[in-house]
Order: sequence, then structure tokens, then C-alpha cells
Amino acid sequence: MTEADYAKMQNGYTFEAMIKLNELPATTNQYGSSIIGCMDKGSGFGLMGTYQNSMHYQFGKKVADGNYRQLWLNGSEATPVETAKWMHVMVTYDGGTYYYYVNGEQNDYVTPGELGYLTGDASVLYVGGKPDENGAFSEGMKGSVSYVKIYSKAFTAEQVKALSDNANKATPADVVTGPSTENYYGIKFEG
Repeated sequence: MTEADYAKMQNGYTFEAMIKLNELPATTNQYGSSIIGCMDKGSGFGLMGTYQNSMHYQFGKKVADGNYRQLWLNGSEATPVETAKWMHVMVTYDGGTYYYYVNGEQNDYVTPGELGYLTGDASVLYVGGKPDENGAFSEGMKGSVSYVKIYSKAFTAEQVKALSDNANKATPADVVTGPSTENYYGIKFEG
């Protein structure tokens, strides 16, 4: 992603994905399965499945004092991640608050405070994983991604529900593309 991409997202943006995880990490000392990730030394964003049978959205960046801060949106016990089942996931930022949805239902929200909006520190975007500190593929997911969309506007709860209802009408095909790393797959986008 470029600085121009991030600039378009300052007043609001939305991530949308249709995913199916085949498995989640088994223990607390394993990293999550990254569904989409654009990180660089603590700055950027990512959507991950975790060992606790839930998902979370992570957003971090360097702040005025030179340190990194992170914000987390967590899945709820009401909508646990079920493996081998398609899920519609959205994260939306309206310029003041982040909202996290699974299958059209709001799971969490948070006001970012000093973090504010995304900035252009991270430029390598992976679908099915995230970049490590050197930009190489890491934390790959075992599962399928039907699509990932990034919008430069916020969606309302009603719009999220409508998109989720529409997405869940059809069963996506299980197509895996990209290079394999220990049975993990990812697609890298730069620029």
C-alpha cells in the first residue's frame, strides 16, 4: 500500500473478507493465523484467527513519543470461530471509532485515542499471512479466502449486515493460490 492509499483512508475505511479457517493455533504460545496483514515493525494492520477460538483485528503505529502503540478489536464468545465454515468479516473505521463484525453482527468497537487512523509505515500487504520484520511471508493461515476488499470509506451497521447477508447466500469455492510455506499459502501485494 502507498502513502496515497493511506491518505484516502484517514477519514474512514472498511476491510471486508470472506474466509474459512481449517484450523487455529492450538496453544497460547503459537502466533495467530493471519488472514490479511500489512505490518512493518509494529506499524500497520492485520486480521488474525487466534488460539482462543476467536479472531481479532490488530492496528498499530508509531506515535509522537517514538514508541509503538497497538489497538485490538476482539471477537466475542457469542460468535466463536468455527473451523471449516465460511465467515464474513468486516472492520470499519468512521473517523472516530473502529467496529468489528463477524457475519453481520458487531463483536467489538473501540475509540483509538492517540492512534487515530492508519498511516503509511507498512507497504507490503499479504492475503493469507503477514510480513515478518524483513517483509517475508509469516504467520500463514490454513484455510481459504474467497475475497478481501479494502474500501476508503466507512460502512454503517446496516450496510455491513446487507453485505454479510449477500455474501452468505452462496458458498464460495475452495481455491488456494500462492506459494506454499509448510502448507501455508499467501499472496503478496506491493505498491
